[in-house]
Amino acid sequence: MKNIFKSNRAFTLVELLVVIAIIAILTGIIVTNLVSSRSKARDGKRISDLGQIQLAINLYYDRCRAYPSSTGQGGILTGAVDISSNCGAGKLTDYISQIPVPPGNAPLNQTQYDYTTDANKDNYVLHTVLENQNEVTADSLQGPNGSGPLGTICFDPNSTSPSPDYCIGPK
Repeated sequence: MKNIFKSNRAFTLVELLVVIAIIAILTGIIVTNLVSSRSKARDGKRISDLGQIQLAINLYYDRCRAYPSSTGQGGILTGAVDISSNCGAGKLTDYISQIPVPPGNAPLNQTQYDYTTDANKDNYVLHTVLENQNEVTADSLQGPNGSGPLGTICFDPNSTSPSPDYCIGPK
C-alpha cells in the first residue's frame, strides 16, 4: 500500500496576520504623506492666487496711479467682495476675470485673502495664512506680528516660533 502524502499549501494564520500588518503600515505611511502633499498644494494655490491678485492690482495702478481702496468685510478679499474704483477705471475684476477664492479644508482664518491699503493709496499689502511653514514665507514682507507694513501680521525673521503668515506688496 502506498502512502499518499497530501501537501498542505495553505497560508497559516500567522502568515496572513503578518501580511495584513505590513499592508496596514504601508497604507498609513502613504496616507500621511498624501495629507501633507495636499496641504502644500493648497499653500501653492494661495501663493499663486496672491500673485494673480497682485498683477491685477498693479494693472489697476498703471491706469489710475493709485491702488484701489478696499471695501467690504474688514479688508477680506474674497470672490464675493470686489474692490471699488474712484478713477473711472472700473472694478478690479476688469483686470482679472474673477477674484480667486482660497482653497478649502483649512481653518477659517486661513480661508481668506486680506487686502489693506494706506490712506494715500500708494502702498498696499496682500496677506494670507499658509498651512505650513516653508521657505516661501522668508520671501514675505517682514515685520513683527502686527507691526508689518500697514499694521498687518507678516513674517517675523526674529521670531522663535515659525509663522505661516505670508504678505506681499507692490513691486
